[in-house]
Amino acid sequence: MNRSTSVNIEGSPLQYPSRETKFYLHLINVAISFIGIFPSVFHFLVLLRKSMRQLTVNQFLIGIVVCGIIHNVCSIIYYIPILCDHYYSLKVPLECVPSQSSYVKIAYGFYSSLINSVAIVMITYFTAAMAIIRTLVIKFPLARRSKRLIYSKNGSKIMLTIILVISPFWIINFASLNVIETGVWVPPKNCNGFSKNNIEKMYGIEQTGIFGQLFYLIFFLTETVLFEFIPSILLLITTICLIIELRKNQKKKTSIKQYRSTRLVAWMTISFRGKCTVQLDIHRFDGAFNSHLGISK
Repeated sequence: MNRSTSVNIEGSPLQYPSRETKFYLHLINVAISFIGIFPSVFHFLVLLRKSMRQLTVNQFLIGIVVCGIIHNVCSIIYYIPILCDHYYSLKVPLECVPSQSSYVKIAYGFYSSLINSVAIVMITYFTAAMAIIRTLVIKFPLARRSKRLIYSKNGSKIMLTIILVISPFWIINFASLNVIETGVWVPPKNCNGFSKNNIEKMYGIEQTGIFGQLFYLIFFLTETVLFEFIPSILLLITTICLIIELRKNQKKKTSIKQYRSTRLVAWMTISFRGKCTVQLDIHRFDGAFNSHLGISK
């Protein structure tokens, strides 16, 4: 149980993290998510002040903070059952640990992952929209439309549009997947603490197929373009534009308030892009190993 699993992918042997290593990684994830909730709540309360809500940038920050809190809560909900299973496996043989496919665990993982994915997409588009608005305001400071974008009334319309575009995809995903019974788990004879006829049902996620195969093909292609390709391009372009504008502002006389606001948006865009890239790489790496070894988190 303490050994690392060695696998070979494309001829290169790699060491898959042991159960203990994954346990501590998940524990760190939960701890960071839990701690991150408190400054996010404080930030949210500060942004809710009337004087702060008047600007579009701050309104987008409120949306980002709310989605960030949801992301942290979903991460905690997702990993807690995994940590509990691992802790239980330290006291009894691994084969005596009740099925990880119980309804509660599958439902927790399914719903938390689904909500978490929506929150991350919202954060991505809110960050990109905030950066685009800031770039337009700096690039065309005298334009009437740019001035309108500064105030929260117009920002609310943009946020509402983003939510309305993303929500149907979440609803379709929710309707397309279902938790179903896949079998039963019977404890081995050498396991103590179970009743003689103890049986636990196992569950899994199944695609309902209610919309048809062609619809799902088009749907997933559209989802990939909207939620992965377009946000990546938007964040890249807006990051470059904001960095260029920051350098221009340093060379010419601009108000300190305007410069600091632009720098804040620029660093938020850069840091968020880096964070998402790292998380996506880790998720794909972990998922590839899990799929190869036939195990679950």
